[in-house]
Amino acid sequence: SNMDVDQILKDFSAPTILEALEKLLKLLMEADCSGNEFQIIKIITSIRKISSCKNFSPSNDFVKSGIVDYLNLYLSPPYRHISVLQVETIWILSNITSGQNIDLSFLFTTNIGKNIIELLRSENQEISFNVYLLEIIFYLLFI
Repeated sequence: SNMDVDQILKDFSAPTILEALEKLLKLLMEADCSGNEFQIIKIITSIRKISSCKNFSPSNDFVKSGIVDYLNLYLSPPYRHISVLQVETIWILSNITSGQNIDLSFLFTTNIGKNIIELLRSENQEISFNVYLLEIIFYLLFI
């Protein structure tokens, strides 16, 4: 909800969504380097909340910020045991891909597509459903 986003902006003393995302990305880098899975989930959930709010408009700056590398990483096999991370990551990706005039070449220059297809086989129904929704968005974008 927007209340969550307002709180995140307040928590990070960030006047804009993009600035809050930049701060979250720095925290994500630190959490990832230290291997703190709990912190990674918390940060990715905050990024998902921001990317889900109605006044979030994904920009190429956001896509090129480095977030895509982390999203790709969290969809890859070493993180598959953390289903909540997979769900949140796919949700963020679907929010990004639903933006207008976004350079989606990262879908082809990374192995995100391969990781998403592999997740279709997930036994976690929530993951499978989110992957299915993302697959529909991909289909609509590229057909």
